[in-house]
Amino acid sequence: MTPFVLFLGVAVFQSTLLYQLSIGGVKPDLFLLLLFFLSLSLEADLASFLGLLFGLSQDALSGGPLGLKVFSLSLMGFLTAHFSEKLYTTAILPRFMLLALIAVLSGTTTLLLLRFFLDLDPLLPTFLRIVLPEALLTTVVGLLVLVFLKMRGALEVKP
Repeated sequence: MTPFVLFLGVAVFQSTLLYQLSIGGVKPDLFLLLLFFLSLSLEADLASFLGLLFGLSQDALSGGPLGLKVFSLSLMGFLTAHFSEKLYTTAILPRFMLLALIAVLSGTTTLLLLRFFLDLDPLLPTFLRIVLPEALLTTVVGLLVLVFLKMRGALEVKP
C-alpha cells in the first residue's frame, strides 16, 4: 500500500470515525503513528518534510490553531528518523520505546506551544489529564501495529 493511500485512509478515519471510538474522550494520534512508521525508513530531512505535510493536514482538519501540529510533527518526524538510524534492529522493544518517547514528546511539544501562545491551565494537570493518556493510547495502538508488522516480516532496517 502506498504512503499516499495510507495517508488518505488515516485522514478520513482520524477526522470522522475515530471520534466515535475514543476511550474516555481520548483517541490515538494516527497521523503521528503513520509518520512514525514511515520515518523509520526515511532520512531525517524527508521525514521532517513529511511531518510538515501531515501536520498541515491535521491542523486543517482539526480546526485548531494553524501551525501547531506542523511544528510538532515536523520535529517528531526528524527525531524518529534520526534516532531510528541508531536502532539497527527489527526487535519490537527498542521501536516500542522510541514510539513511546515520540508520543510523549509530541504531546508535550503541543502543550508547551499552546501554553506559550495561549493562557492555559497549569501544565502538570493538563499533561496528566490530556497528553499522557493520548500518548499511552497512541503507543498501545502502535505496539499492536508493531506486533502485526513483525509477524508479517515487514519491519525493516535502514541500509
